[in-house]
Amino acid sequence: MSTYDRITARILQTLEHGIVPWHQPWQEGIPRNLVSGRPYRGINVWLTVSAGFGSAYWLTFHQAHGLGGSIQKGAKGTPVVFWKWYDAEDKAEETDPRRVPLVRVHTVFNLEQTTGIDTPVDSGRPVFQPIEHYEGLVASMPQRPSIHHGDARACYRPLVDVIYMPHPAWFDGAEAYDATLFHELTHHAASRMMPRRR
Repeated sequence: MSTYDRITARILQTLEHGIVPWHQPWQEGIPRNLVSGRPYRGINVWLTVSAGFGSAYWLTFHQAHGLGGSIQKGAKGTPVVFWKWYDAEDKAEETDPRRVPLVRVHTVFNLEQTTGIDTPVDSGRPVFQPIEHYEGLVASMPQRPSIHHGDARACYRPLVDVIYMPHPAWFDGAEAYDATLFHELTHHAASRMMPRRR
C-alpha cells in the first residue's frame, strides 16, 4: 500500500467514525513533537488531532525510550508524513539537478500512550474558570449522562449514554465550553424523548 493510500484510508476511517476535526468550536493545543517542540503542519495536524487524545504532545518509539519512558503495551501508533525537497540529478540526461519530493511516513505515539514521561506545563494557556450556575444545572440534571473529558471532539453517544468533551481548558472560555456541553445535552434529551425505532 502506498503512502498516499495509507493516509487516504486513515482519513476515510476517521470520517466514517463521525469525526470531522477541521470543524470544532474550541482551540486544541497545537499538536507538536515533544522532543523538538516543533508543531505539526499540514495533514499531520489532521492525523494527530483526529486520533482523539487529550495531550498535544507526540513522540516516536525511540524518542520515548530516549527520555527514559516507554510506550504502553498494545498502544497503536499514528502515522505522520515527513517530506522535503531534495536535488536529484537526471542521470539519463545528465542535466542540472531537479527538485524532487522525498516522502516518508513515521509512526508517533501520543504522550497519553506512554509511561515514565512527565507532561510539560503549558504556561501559555489560561486557567479554566467554570461558571458555577451552569455547573449546578448540569449536576442537578435528572438522568444525566456520563461526561468524559479529554476527547478531540464533542459528541453524545446514545448507546453508551456518554457525552465526550474536549478538555475544558481547550475552550476560549467557560461560556464556549458550556455552550458546547449544553448542545450535546440536547442530543441526550432528544434521544430520551424521541428514541429511534428499531
